[in-house]
Amino acid sequence: SSDVAYENLIQTDASINPGNSGGPLLDMDGRVIGINTAIRAQANNIGFAIPVNMVKELLPRLIQDGKIARSAIGISVSSVTADDVERHGLAEAKGALVRTVLPGGPANRAGLQLDDVIVGFEGRPIAGPEQLRWLASLAGVGKAVSVRVLRGKREMTVKLTLGELPATDADDEPPSPAAPLLPGHP
Repeated sequence: SSDVAYENLIQTDASINPGNSGGPLLDMDGRVIGINTAIRAQANNIGFAIPVNMVKELLPRLIQDGKIARSAIGISVSSVTADDVERHGLAEAKGALVRTVLPGGPANRAGLQLDDVIVGFEGRPIAGPEQLRWLASLAGVGKAVSVRVLRGKREMTVKLTLGELPATDADDEPPSPAAPLLPGHP
């Protein structure tokens, strides 16, 4: 689906062509810094690689379970804007603004609402939406977590049990003509 967000990737001009995705991206000293993943053909084949630190975190789960089940809060979020800072009385533009709440999902059941700003997850401050997505996806399906939320100018803690992020596989459906990134594998 073209709605899939690609984040926390290393942009590179190293050639990533069909057949060589999944290979290492090396720095000038020969150290592995990423795993080649996708290209953007409309932009002179700019390549993207998964940072090796993300791989190190996920690899033990993949070895143990044979797959990576990603957990989810059941919301979509965006960056906090200057208007949001003023409305919520924030000191700075940090956190993740709730844009949609999945009906019947974990956030909906826990009472999260549109326009809430998530400022903490399991005791960690949230700088932006990418960090929240990453932490929520790794926490664990079925895990009970606490989320610090600003609603208006009131801060509260919301407890919720994470669901599972539906799996998507680029090979299950043909890529949309509007899809910005193409997997490097055939």
